[in-house]
Amino acid sequence: MTELTCWPLDNKPYTSVALGAAYAARSRGVLNADSFTATTNDDNTITVGKGVGCIHVSEQWAAFPLNEGDVLLTFADADGVYPRWDVIALVYDKNANTAGLEVRTGLAAETPALPALRRNDDYDEIFLYRVTRPVGATKITADNVVDLRLDNTVCGLMRDTIDAIDTSVMQAAFEAFLTQIETELKQLHAGTATMLRATYDPQGRQTDIFKEIDKVSNKIGTVENKFNQDTLLRIMTAPNAGAHNAVYRGKYLGDTVTDEQYAAISAGTFDDLYIGDYWTIGGVNYRIAAFDYYLNSGDTACTTHHVVLVPDTCLYHVKMNSTNTTHGGYVGSEMRTANLEQAKTIIKAAFGSAHVLTKRELLTNAVNGGAPSGSAWFDSDVELMNEVQVYGSIAWGAHDGNGYNVGSGDGQFPLFMFDRTKLHNRDGYWLRDIAYDIAFTIVASNGYAEGNYATDIRGVRPAFCIC
Repeated sequence: MTELTCWPLDNKPYTSVALGAAYAARSRGVLNADSFTATTNDDNTITVGKGVGCIHVSEQWAAFPLNEGDVLLTFADADGVYPRWDVIALVYDKNANTAGLEVRTGLAAETPALPALRRNDDYDEIFLYRVTRPVGATKITADNVVDLRLDNTVCGLMRDTIDAIDTSVMQAAFEAFLTQIETELKQLHAGTATMLRATYDPQGRQTDIFKEIDKVSNKIGTVENKFNQDTLLRIMTAPNAGAHNAVYRGKYLGDTVTDEQYAAISAGTFDDLYIGDYWTIGGVNYRIAAFDYYLNSGDTACTTHHVVLVPDTCLYHVKMNSTNTTHGGYVGSEMRTANLEQAKTIIKAAFGSAHVLTKRELLTNAVNGGAPSGSAWFDSDVELMNEVQVYGSIAWGAHDGNGYNVGSGDGQFPLFMFDRTKLHNRDGYWLRDIAYDIAFTIVASNGYAEGNYATDIRGVRPAFCIC
């Protein structure tokens, strides 16, 4: 008998070759959806998280690179003439006998393509992500990153190849689905693509694509982390205020408003901005409450696209008036004539004066018998909210019959409609409505509508618009 390497046998020494052969039937790929997650950093880098992968040393030898902590990968600058596709690869260098994560830089071209997959005498590798580098791009955004971990042609989930699940079926179905949506949306006017199922499946019968996605999803389990959900949301949401007012996301947007975000606001497309999203600046979360709330309103029409922001917390605490009176209404209060200046300073320092919108608002300027009796149009940049904007209706404010309390703030901000937890912050804060002759309205700290004496000290939580 010609003796062969056999593992495991008692009292026999073994090499890594024998151990690798034990896993030779394991396919190339990643262990699961949590392996090697990618996070963009608002620059030319991507952070890749912990993970386990499988590569092949040879036809009879599988090995398992292990990433035990975050790895920061730096990408070459984008080309100034053509776009480029780079990839994040898990690479085994057979000559150096080492494995690691690597950026494979693609070729800049009018029609970019993935770099060639290296599986030869020198290397074995799998591709984890495709990273699109648009012409002249100075940073990598989440939309530039395409997940390849389910694509069996370059990666896939590691499985015993005797009974492997072909995830490329789902990848192909998903890509066909996206292509179909993108093509259809380009042919529609903004705001008309409201129900994709109605477009693609009007009788409630699943198309082949939906059937394939449902079938494979049920087979391999939850796949929500396999694809870029923000990209799906952007594709499926029309680029206008109406559509974006109807979607709550609540995503952290960074510590400053980027030029791209300001451009999306100015254009009125609000690309990748949704209700509940927020920037954290100076330790304050400024949260999106509405889109184009004041557009076309005012004695002089507001024509500037804008985003309404409300801080999650009170900026400071102060009185409405130094005496218990509502004489002169909200306009005549010390709050509006003096005490809001600190809020304006904080907000304009955070966003820049040029980006804080001044529009026209109808505000209470007279009180008679404890009820508001007059209003007028005023220039407005930073104001206290009213009851309608937070609650959706008058609650404690005086019912004057003329709408003086409501003024031009005549609709609830979508933020508070979708998420009441953003209405109550366990810190009572002023609203601008007249409650009665000596009191203005508040949102109480324990979560109810109330009126408080004008000399009480309550929080300042104003609303303002950026553009």
